[in-house]
Amino acid sequence: MTPKEGVPEHKGSAKTPAPKPEPETPDLALPEPVEAVLKEVPPPQREKVRETFAALLQFQGPMPNPLLGKLTSEHLDKLIDGADKDNQRMYADRKEGRGQSKFLSVCGIVGFVVLCGLFLWAKQTQLLDKVIQVAVIFAGGLGAGLGLARRRPN
Repeated sequence: MTPKEGVPEHKGSAKTPAPKPEPETPDLALPEPVEAVLKEVPPPQREKVRETFAALLQFQGPMPNPLLGKLTSEHLDKLIDGADKDNQRMYADRKEGRGQSKFLSVCGIVGFVVLCGLFLWAKQTQLLDKVIQVAVIFAGGLGAGLGLARRRPN
């Protein structure tokens, strides 16, 4: 609408119809050889061919990284060395973690045995029964949790 008159714009008359808008060309970035071939195709078929090539390029996936072409054997050697050092660090961490777990387990068992000995020495057998029940329940839950954790995929 024109702002002054409030009347819709007239785009033609009964004698001259309004011009048809040209079909919008999708903004497709096709390789130069394909564009050169498309220039030789007649205009009515050009858009269909362009859409077909665009669809084919979409299924190919994204363009490869240009840095991949510049990789040399030295770069690959550095990457492999870095991965090897990372694997060695992970192995050392796991080994240290296992040692700490064993130490804590042994300390827990020794502490439990000492606690049970103190209850027996003080002749608190009723309280000792409850402590042993709780310890058995805790050990069962810990074993079930560890078993489920090993079955679950990482």
